Amino acid sequence: MHLLIDADSALYRAGCANEERTYRCTLEGQLLEEFRYKSDAKVFAEEYGCEIVKHKTAGPIGLSLHNLRQCAKNFFAIEHDSYEMFIGGKGNFRYDYYPEYKNNRDGDDKPVHLEQMKKHLQAQYGAVRINDEEADDVVSYKQCMAEKDSTCIVTIDKDLNNTAGWHYNWVKGDMFYVTEKEADLNFARQLLSGDATDGIPGLKGVAAKTAIKLLPEYRDDWLEFVKHTYLERGYTLDYLNQMGIMLYMRKKPEEIWSCE
Repeated sequence: MHLLIDADSALYRAGCANEERTYRCTLEGQLLEEFRYKSDAKVFAEEYGCEIVKHKTAGPIGLSLHNLRQCAKNFFAIEHDSYEMFIGGKGNFRYDYYPEYKNNRDGDDKPVHLEQMKKHLQAQYGAVRINDEEADDVVSYKQCMAEKDSTCIVTIDKDLNNTAGWHYNWVKGDMFYVTEKEADLNFARQLLSGDATDGIPGLKGVAAKTAIKLLPEYRDDWLEFVKHTYLERGYTLDYLNQMGIMLYMRKKPEEIWSCE
């Protein structure tokens, strides 16, 4: 079996495990208090009217690389005869269609040693940097374009459950199969709920559990159902297209999703 590895999540897990993050409450440049958790810092800041500043301290690069190699061991825990590994590079076409994409994330969340870790994956494992799209997209369309069941997507990203075929969660150690109908159903539910992690709103008031209630099982007319639900709630099909472009994992290169 040929493994298609999305290694971006490993970069963050390995890097963040080697960092200590604290939240400093300051007033006019003076440190008042420091907290380990942001929620505690917010309570203090609201009471004293001060500013919250995130502070990161990273351990030695060697420890981050050690963590990364441990992640890589998990990638290869299932039987395989070849692999390709992908990591994020520059640019992402999604911002052209929805500038708010992922704007809910703190830009300071990137690991301190991120660039060095990317270079390590390139040098030691032949990882390929992906520009103008996401590593997710590439592993998705490579699986879709390969001979049926000859590949396996290695990731912990639930978004790739929108792509049919074999999947391996390298953290949980779970290997499972997603059928075409299951992939479509997963995507349809995401269109309804959006993805809060990536700042994709979907339908207001519709979370993942609500989406399951609205669409409890696969139906052949799932796209018409989603379109009707959007229109019924006062949204346009242009807005649906925006959400779909954000959520859709490409099934072929340069593909742009549309509800038409």
